[in-house]
Amino acid sequence: MTKGTGLAVAAFLAATAGGIFFVVWDFSQTTSGSATGNSKPPLPQKPVLAAKVSEKVALTIPEKPVKTAPVSSQPTKAEVLERIGSLATEYEPESVPQLEPYLGSPDPEIREAALTAFIQIDQTASVPVLRAAAERATDPAEKQKLREAADFIALPPYQLTRPAPSQGN
Repeated sequence: MTKGTGLAVAAFLAATAGGIFFVVWDFSQTTSGSATGNSKPPLPQKPVLAAKVSEKVALTIPEKPVKTAPVSSQPTKAEVLERIGSLATEYEPESVPQLEPYLGSPDPEIREAALTAFIQIDQTASVPVLRAAAERATDPAEKQKLREAADFIALPPYQLTRPAPSQGN
């Protein structure tokens, strides 16, 4: 019986009612099977490592480094516009501070989408945010849009009232 020379490892992952477990067998520790006339080596009798996934286990298996593409932490323009649209449909005061940074975006389309979102959510908490953004804006047309939006949102809510019925009829 001879010992295998190469590193051969098999792993098994199983989910049970008690959690997720993994088991590792090292095939280099098995016999070659030549003494018994078998061409296939038998599976090892005991695993070399078995642990619950939640436990910390040190396992070093030499492998080639994997080259990956660099991951951009910046969202794409489409993702930003989608996020703004999502915040606009929530109609919640909590959306105001989340939308505020988009008013300072270097991209005019993102700034316009943020302004539209502020108008759509119609929260009085956005009035000082829009007025501050108007002060920072460099484009006169954009300044005017921001001021108009702040003034519109600051208006009291419209209430439809019916005239009281007349007493004489």
